[in-house]
This record gives sequence, structure tokens and C-alpha cells, in this order.
Amino acid sequence: MRNVKDNQSRWQSCCLHAIILISILTVVSTAQPPMATRDPYYIVLCTDVSGSMNQHDPQYRNHEGKLTTFRDDAQFTFLELLRELPTETYVGVCKFTDRVVDALPGGAPARVQASNALLRWQEVGSDWQVLREKISTRRSSSGGTRLENALDWAHQRINSAREHQRAKGHGIVILLSDGDPDRAGTRGKDQIVVNAAQKLSSDDISIY
Repeated sequence: MRNVKDNQSRWQSCCLHAIILISILTVVSTAQPPMATRDPYYIVLCTDVSGSMNQHDPQYRNHEGKLTTFRDDAQFTFLELLRELPTETYVGVCKFTDRVVDALPGGAPARVQASNALLRWQEVGSDWQVLREKISTRRSSSGGTRLENALDWAHQRINSAREHQRAKGHGIVILLSDGDPDRAGTRGKDQIVVNAAQKLSSDDISIY
């Protein structure tokens, strides 16, 4: 019985990894060629570190023998692939449970000075290795999952960055989660997540 559960957990992890990579490749591959636009990209990566992720994306040892998770692998792959985007790129990363527990830049508060809403990738790209521990998912929390709080955080940060740059650009949110929000299926409650997503859509922010 234990082997069946272990195999099921591995299968769920592999599916999660595949979905993450497909989302990342979609964002990069749909970027317009250099001559098509000079509009900036505002990209926020929202990563679920709630208790359920300990089961669905458990730690494993990579080829170097270091403990990691598929979410960690995906985050760092994504940040490397940002080099392929043809225009100015501003990036934020948040980790969330039933609230945003840590984030870059500026920590968990959604409201910060507009100049500090997102990081300019071209200036900090070489420093992301230093920040690996800051955005690491190896130590997931035991809290619940409130997807709408992560989406609202991303929404405010992207709008603040747009205000600071005086350019609407392309807003993108990548949500790394097992898709198991608190209160899902409860009458009227799961609509909260849908409402948050609709607000992003109304501001021309895509969610992957």
C-alpha cells in the first residue's frame, strides 16, 4: 500500500513539473520578436508553499546530490529563460500559503513604492543565484492555500510597476500550485479565486 502511495505521489509530482515547464515555455515562446514591440514585460511568479505541496512536490536529490523540489527547478529555469525575452523585463517572485509569506522585491507587503514593485531583470539577472535561498521552496509551510491572495499581490505589483514605468506593457502571472485552494467546492467560496483572476484579465494580465 505504501508503494502505491509513493508511486502516486511521484506521478503527481511529475505532472506538476510538466505543467510548470509547459507554462514557462509558453510565456517565452509567445514573446514577440525584437522589432515588433518595445513594450516592457511585467512578470510575477507566484509559488505555492502550503502544506499540501509537501506531498505533491516533495524534496528530492538532484544530480549534484542537493535537496531541491520541482518548483525550485522550475523557478530557476524560468529565470534563466527570461534572457530570451526580446525587450525590457521586470520580475517579481512571491511564496504563498493562505497569505504571501515572502517575496522579492520588498518582502511580503503588496503595497510598496512603485519604484520597488518589481526588479529590472537586466540589472539583477546575474544575482539570482545569490537569491536562491530567498525564493527556495524546500521548506514548505503547514498553512492553507489562498490562491486569490497571491493573485491580488501580483496584480498590485504589476500595476505599480506599470505606473512607475509609464508603460502598460505585457502583464503575466505564472502560478505554481497544486490547484487545491482552501474551501474549494464550498458554495460561493471558490468564486473568490475566479473573481481575482477576472480582475487580472480586465487589466490585460495573463495567468499561466
